[in-house]
Parts: sequence; structure tokens; C-alpha cells
Amino acid sequence: MLSYVKRRTNCRNCGSSTTTGRILPELARLTGCWREAAQQALAELQQRLEARGQPTDMAQLLRHLGIDPHLVRYDTEGQEFLPPNGT
Repeated sequence: MLSYVKRRTNCRNCGSSTTTGRILPELARLTGCWREAAQQALAELQQRLEARGQPTDMAQLLRHLGIDPHLVRYDTEGQEFLPPNGT
């Protein structure tokens, strides 16, 4: 079983406070932060699996976990994560 390490993930997009009238931009910013954290967690999981002798590619891992590649902005053709904020 994998051991879990509690770590603070710093998101490049998270840093400003919410103000009235900025709900959609704030939601987009938070979604970008979530995607960035998800991408980091998936990459770390893949590395840990490989370290245990269970090599797997990211597309296979996403299928196994039931995660839509578009949700975490994974390009299955280029086999890489795209920027989490959609740029």
C-alpha cells in the first residue's frame, strides 16, 4: 500500500482573494488550481507505481481510475499534461 505524505501544494494561480462580482473568474482560477494539483498527484502516483515495478503510461492510469483525460487536461496524442489554466 502506498504511504501518503501530507504536503502543501502551491498553485501558481492561487493567490488573490475573492471580491464581489468576480465569481466566474474566481471559479476559473480555483478550477485551474484543482487541475494543477490533480496533475501533480497523478504524476506522483505514476512515478510511485513505476518505482514498485508496475510501469504504466498516464492514459492507462487515467482509464484505470475512470478519469476523463480532458478533465485533467491530459493530451492522449501528445502524451502530456496541458497547462492547467487552459492557456
